[in-house]
Amino acid sequence: MLVPPPYASSNVTFGIAGLAVAMLLAWPAVFWRAASDRPKRHLEALILVVLLILWAGFATTFTVSAAPGAAQVLLPVRPPLPQMLSMMFGVILLFWSRFGTALARTPLPVLIGMQAFRLPLELTMHLAAKTGIMPHQMSFGTLETGTGYNYDILTGVSALLLGILLVFREVPRAVLWAWNIAGSALLVGIVGIAVSSTPYFAAFGPDALNTWIFFTPFIWLPMVLVPSAMLGHLLIFRVLLRTPEKMHA
Repeated sequence: MLVPPPYASSNVTFGIAGLAVAMLLAWPAVFWRAASDRPKRHLEALILVVLLILWAGFATTFTVSAAPGAAQVLLPVRPPLPQMLSMMFGVILLFWSRFGTALARTPLPVLIGMQAFRLPLELTMHLAAKTGIMPHQMSFGTLETGTGYNYDILTGVSALLLGILLVFREVPRAVLWAWNIAGSALLVGIVGIAVSSTPYFAAFGPDALNTWIFFTPFIWLPMVLVPSAMLGHLLIFRVLLRTPEKMHA
């Protein structure tokens, strides 16, 4: 049986919600700038805003608050396949759409710098783990409840530094490839930890279950913030595949 996250502080609640809203607005803004040569970029950016808002609303249909009775019965005994499949399908669809083609023209410092949102995200998740809302294994470092195995915060810190560095100087493409591969691997790692921590798998024990994501606004972590990170990495790969040996702003 799922219960609401205990003692969900405003810092955690508004931290997750605020970052999700920020990314939902950031992608249309980046698209608008990248599609500067398109006569209908204002309309297309507005359409993208509406689509992303609808996506965030769709994500809430997976929460307990959307369907209390059904969610409390089904979510603990079934893997989160609908969430995972819809999330991956949404990212792939956006990536290969005309929006994704335009986003791939975004300067590399911007695409990499956008991944810096994972720094405040991981700090918020660490606070959630410290206050007992999120299981310890989904954070980093040692907590009173156990050891964390999520070091995606390294991606956030390095994205901020690398993005700034790219503005001022050239960086070998091999470095950018290595960074993007490492960041993608860390993202896949935490997604794997999160899924294996759901009640269906309970890989870290019955006292360390990942059930907080089945409540609003925390559902936006796997359905908005994780897809934002995935889309960013895919776009960076797309840019790197067509760039010369070194890249800068």
